[in-house]
Amino acid sequence: MKKFLFILVFLTYLGVSLTAQMQPVFQINLHGKDAYGIIDIGAGRYIIEEGSMTFAEGEKHLSMVENGQIKWSLKWPEKSSFVGNICKIIGQEGVAVILSNHLFRIDYSGSIIDSQLLVEQYVPAYLLTRDESRYYMSNTLGGLVSDIFIYDSNLQLMNRTRRDGNITQIVADEDYLYFTSFQYNNESVNVILSKLTKDALATVWEVTLPDLWWGSMSINSEGIYHGARRRVHKPDISGDLLFDGWAVTKLDKSGNILWEKSEPGVPPLINDMDLSTVAINSIAAVPGGGCLVAGRKKIFNTPYTSSRQAMIAFVDNGEIVWQDSFKVNTYTTNANGIILDNENYALTILNDDAGSYLTKYKIDGITSVTDSKVMPTHLYLSQNYPNPFNPSTKISFVNPSADHVNLTVYDFLGREVTTLVDEVLPAGQKDIEFQASNLASGIYFYRLTSGTRSEFKKMILLK
Repeated sequence: MKKFLFILVFLTYLGVSLTAQMQPVFQINLHGKDAYGIIDIGAGRYIIEEGSMTFAEGEKHLSMVENGQIKWSLKWPEKSSFVGNICKIIGQEGVAVILSNHLFRIDYSGSIIDSQLLVEQYVPAYLLTRDESRYYMSNTLGGLVSDIFIYDSNLQLMNRTRRDGNITQIVADEDYLYFTSFQYNNESVNVILSKLTKDALATVWEVTLPDLWWGSMSINSEGIYHGARRRVHKPDISGDLLFDGWAVTKLDKSGNILWEKSEPGVPPLINDMDLSTVAINSIAAVPGGGCLVAGRKKIFNTPYTSSRQAMIAFVDNGEIVWQDSFKVNTYTTNANGIILDNENYALTILNDDAGSYLTKYKIDGITSVTDSKVMPTHLYLSQNYPNPFNPSTKISFVNPSADHVNLTVYDFLGREVTTLVDEVLPAGQKDIEFQASNLASGIYFYRLTSGTRSEFKKMILLK
């Protein structure tokens, strides 16, 4: 019993302490527990899509937030299927939104301009984007194939096509359409990124990202940023594929992969049936380079207890520059969407068991649209890779300023195994190799300390 208490106290002492990169501007309560989409309409105004993107019953709202307050909210019928993605109406003060197989156009005062039945969609579309003259929509048929529709500004059908896979996002730039989709069976899953012509919907290129699922992408002049959940290479007891960890990929607009960053999941708790520890839900490109990703992350308190928190990270040049995790209340918290507005403030929707919240942040290091770069301002410790490992693994960390840094490895009983770093280091990222050829298999912990801040993680040596 004494030994167990010692371990518990030791792990509590090593608990994660994060300094927020994001300075809150406001946080407001939304309707219900499942808000999803955000668009920036300028002048500190945002349209929020609230309601499950499923056929489940429940309240669904379209709301406008201005200066941190809900100005108006439209409530859709509770038994409607789903509120699809929203987009601005080009050349008009309003937004378009899909509800079942109707497209509604709504002005910024909350009044419905018009609506039209999309008779071609016997399975309603749930993805929507547009350019100067057209609407682009997509649905999925059983998750195996997807239809793509093009409508003109008067909502007359211009073209349609069917593609394999489940399309999860559509983005249009001046010349082309970009899709992210996934294809899966009981043995494998892959994300497919596609570039298509706007008129003929002809494929320009396709890129396969193996072992990834349910992608999100964001495009700017720097290129294409894509985030997705990573597959665990074994099925669970039901035979389903497991997903744990995430990957961010940057491509140029010719389909060439420029870099990729993977963040693996971590070993589950003792007797933990929930094997998913980290996931990406949304991604936002940052002017000047890099991207913000939003999702969730499991935080381990002891070998027996954990909490699931919202996670936001900045990734650039194939490295995690910083990562923060947090929760609104004592409940499980998930970050479902993230955008940068036209003033480079970040907005994210947080969902937990108690409700949904829109939070606006000032991100440290983002100062202007033309010259913005997120730089680390606090200590960050990465999960070692590979993990489990034998006999060596890499531990990476970011030190925001010159300071004395200590990186020490402990065994499961809290006994010091070795000190990997114990010196004054300049600011920046460091990669440290840990050799464990003389150690026995088991769970180990590593702790990073710089000044008054410290972080720890666990790893598994498996021989």
